[in-house]
Amino acid sequence: MRLLLNDGPSHLQILSRGAIRELRDTAAALELLRPLASDPRNMLAIRDALATSSARTDQELLEELARRIVNDGLQVVSCGEAFFASVRATAPAAGSSTSAATTPLEDEEAAQEERQSTMQPAEEHWIEIELVDDAGVPVADELYLVELPDGSKLTGRTDSAGRARVEGVDPGTAKVSFPDLDKAAYTPK
Repeated sequence: MRLLLNDGPSHLQILSRGAIRELRDTAAALELLRPLASDPRNMLAIRDALATSSARTDQELLEELARRIVNDGLQVVSCGEAFFASVRATAPAAGSSTSAATTPLEDEEAAQEERQSTMQPAEEHWIEIELVDDAGVPVADELYLVELPDGSKLTGRTDSAGRARVEGVDPGTAKVSFPDLDKAAYTPK
């Protein structure tokens, strides 16, 4: 089963085992789903995914989905807009009579293979960091924190030249900080 739901600026996926978050309590699953039911697109997607269900009301549909999440061992995964858009492009339209037999991961892998087969090089995005002190001397082995556009965070340390490179990031604005620096002495420009 594959189900994609809107959750404000981000999105949720419900799919088979192997993803990230397991809910083992139907009440907890229902609590997660209730706020999502206010978006009519979500209810349409749920109704479509549970087309064979005998549930009549939105509440009954949410309860059945919560039971299936727990009983079938389905996973709930939060994802960024770029990934959701790529998955949505390969998913059947809500309300369509065909249901996909693949997971979002399989769809993304197939799309990636298709891109590679057309010989169009995938765009590569990265962040380069260079940390120097007031005298221009590189600051080696300093902890950095990068907050990516999708909300995820990466940490690492600068090399002996005060540099670091983070590869494979989605395009967008990222925030770089150095948590161990003395905040009183550090003034961002």
